[in-house]
Amino acid sequence: MKLGFLTAPFPQTPLMEVADWAAGSGFEVLEIACWPQATGPTRRYAGTSHIDVANLSASEAMDIRGEIEAKGLAISGLGFYPNPLHPDPEHRASVIGHLRHVITAAEKMDVPLVNTFMGGDAAKNQDQNWEEALRVWPDIVAFANAHGRKPGCGAVSALTHEDQCDMFGGTFRNYPLEPARAIFVDGTSNILTKSDFADLERLRELLHTIGEKSRLMQIVTECIERDVAAKGDVQVVIGTENRTPSFQNCTLISAPYRIGNSSAVGTLSVLGPTRIEYARMISIVSYVARTLEKMMSKDISPN
Repeated sequence: MKLGFLTAPFPQTPLMEVADWAAGSGFEVLEIACWPQATGPTRRYAGTSHIDVANLSASEAMDIRGEIEAKGLAISGLGFYPNPLHPDPEHRASVIGHLRHVITAAEKMDVPLVNTFMGGDAAKNQDQNWEEALRVWPDIVAFANAHGRKPGCGAVSALTHEDQCDMFGGTFRNYPLEPARAIFVDGTSNILTKSDFADLERLRELLHTIGEKSRLMQIVTECIERDVAAKGDVQVVIGTENRTPSFQNCTLISAPYRIGNSSAVGTLSVLGPTRIEYARMISIVSYVARTLEKMMSKDISPN
């Protein structure tokens, strides 16, 4: 794992000065902010533009990359986070046009990832926004694919929505775009209060796994698959039943929650020692999952 940051918080600082500070502070990677260049009154509402991607030559692109790498840093991606589903057609065309410039700049710099937002229209519901995304996004992803780049799309969601996965895996089947998933972790410090985790080496491995979001996502995904197969029952995985070595002194209790009759699925999980109050924790996890399900069903009700 490498620690880095998006350069957007430094709009007035030249990129190489940001890179010098990052290298001197122990960071290893940068995601470079690539909003459109703007001056005068429009600058107030513009994002950070550390690379003028609309006017970037191939030689300038490689010079920037070489200078960044000479400071001991890597470029994780180019970032531009507009709203490609904006209701104003003129605004939408403008930001998608600039996103294409970011993609071609990434190709010139040999940076594989371009990070952006999926977008949305606040006046539309989720299903309507996905309908629009199905219309807008295939052309963008096809453009990225033609230039050998992979767009990474952020979404604010704690759910794995099969309709969304169908969009990425069906309509976008030939394009290298992965559905966005999110995982939220809280209460890690409580582990330090349990005598079951007194072995410092085992504790270190456990905290490392919890901090490694991609691995934790894999574990939770396995929970989701078990939950779906079990038709909503609470799942309890104890000790060596856990496939992850650092979790083999733990118990993982999980339950799915869904939104009404839709195919959206999330999972609530609690990690604890093997000497846990099973009956109490199973009841709590089941109750909270069902409460989440009811609350979310109300949130998406057309009424």
